[in-house]
Amino acid sequence: GLRRVAVIVLRVVGIVCVLLAARGLAYSRQQVPPRHLVYLVDQSASIDPKQTEWMARRLASLEAIRPAQISRTVVVFGRDTALALPPRHERLLDPSMIQRTLEEAPIQRDGTNVETALLSSLTTLPSSARSRIILLSDGRQTDGDAERILPHVRRFGLEVYPVAVPSTIPSGVVWE
Repeated sequence: GLRRVAVIVLRVVGIVCVLLAARGLAYSRQQVPPRHLVYLVDQSASIDPKQTEWMARRLASLEAIRPAQISRTVVVFGRDTALALPPRHERLLDPSMIQRTLEEAPIQRDGTNVETALLSSLTTLPSSARSRIILLSDGRQTDGDAERILPHVRRFGLEVYPVAVPSTIPSGVVWE
């Protein structure tokens, strides 16, 4: 009697599992590979102090939601690039500290070279991690050609997300 009940229960459980699998219900666990995040921040002469303040607040807000397993690097660029903050996992939550770090970066501010910034960000990446680049810039390129290098950057598995820095010039006529 007991064996018969056990066999019936096991058959019912098996049939239920087959029906659930046929309907697409399956146990799966998504594993996210560790990633690295590079913040490329434009600090050329075309960026005014209010825009730098906005970028510092934006970086702090992005850092507040960055998962702990993702490391980050901050690279500042103008005509050339400089590593402002090395790869770390701790969060950057103080906008005033971020702003000071951006303003004190030892770069040539007389030009904007997004191409060099993208190329130099490759040197900050761990070799095994898929990475993302968040590019904070006003988009006024004076040197290089970022569009020419984007296919090569994608080949390395990098995802580039440009963030346009809003203009702080009072309303009226703006000559570009």
